[in-house]
Amino acid sequence: MHLEFGSQKGKDITEIPDHYLLYLCDRGRSTYYKSRHSRDVKWKVPIKVWEEARKEADRRGYTKTGERWYLKNE
Repeated sequence: MHLEFGSQKGKDITEIPDHYLLYLCDRGRSTYYKSRHSRDVKWKVPIKVWEEARKEADRRGYTKTGERWYLKNE
């Protein structure tokens, strides 16, 4: 999957650095609302990108414990 946004735009998800991959796995760690009076939440990272990032993180050996990411062998 090629990214269509961000600092790694145009790169395949398997080519991006670990720190950016983990950012995508957390869905950008923040949300925002469509408007001031809206209850609709919009994530910074689309769900399809998030799913692929989680798969790639698992392939690279990362696991999430609580709010932090760790390499499985550490």
